Amino acid sequence: MSRRVVEVYAHWMPIDPPLLVGQLTFAESSRGGVFSFAYDQAFLASDYRLQIDPLLTLHDGELYNDSLDKNFRAFLDSSPDLWGRILMKRRAAIEFNKGLRTTSRLTELDYLLGVHDSYRMGGIRFKLAGSTDFLDDNLDNYSEFAAPPMASLRELEYAALQIEKDDNIESDEYYRWLKMLISPGSSLGGARPKACVTDEKDHLWIAKFPNQSDVFDVGAWEMVCYELAQAAGVEMYPSEIRRYSSEHHTFITKRFDRIGTQRVHFSSAMTATKRPASMIKCSVP
Repeated sequence: MSRRVVEVYAHWMPIDPPLLVGQLTFAESSRGGVFSFAYDQAFLASDYRLQIDPLLTLHDGELYNDSLDKNFRAFLDSSPDLWGRILMKRRAAIEFNKGLRTTSRLTELDYLLGVHDSYRMGGIRFKLAGSTDFLDDNLDNYSEFAAPPMASLRELEYAALQIEKDDNIESDEYYRWLKMLISPGSSLGGARPKACVTDEKDHLWIAKFPNQSDVFDVGAWEMVCYELAQAAGVEMYPSEIRRYSSEHHTFITKRFDRIGTQRVHFSSAMTATKRPASMIKCSVP
């Protein structure tokens, strides 16, 4: 059985420097993997102690997720969703074929640690035990688009459309599109193609691109919902729409989990309610 240990840090406002929350362990065997977590004693005694997951009660000792290959929900909030996983899976397959990896298989822990730290959602950060660097911090394999500006949106949207249309992982052009999207795009939840971009003040924004299977302009309708929410008095982060290489719009919104360079902690509805997305979307208050 192989074991990997990851240090989990709180680095949300006003915590600075990062504070060790505890250790996440992934034990893998032929039957699958099991996650466990143990809070750090200093965190439990600190003014910032916080139960970060419904299963992770504030107690000493090891706490287990008994579902094979399932991470705790709080850490799934920091992991990629469908779009990010597609990018990671295809990159792993390409790099395996090129001899850059020993396997194309990815575990739940690989998905968690494969998100670039600069773009990771929320205020939880991760290091391998004994390491000094937050993960993922590798820009060498990604591209010049590691921190793409707003001016790159047209090319990023085009790359996302090509990734959806084409699964020819043998193509060098395909690998270029993938590397263009993997760092700014794999950190974000949801199934729709998207990427993080920066404005002229280095604030992070999320760009949600059209999907090749869209039968109506989803981005434009998201903008309608945004304007209706504003009109109803709901506090919203700045958003806009732009049209590039598709007949449909790209919806762009400023990230709610950043204030300047500082991170804001959040817990998703799925984590708070312990329900899957399908149940939350279909629930009627």
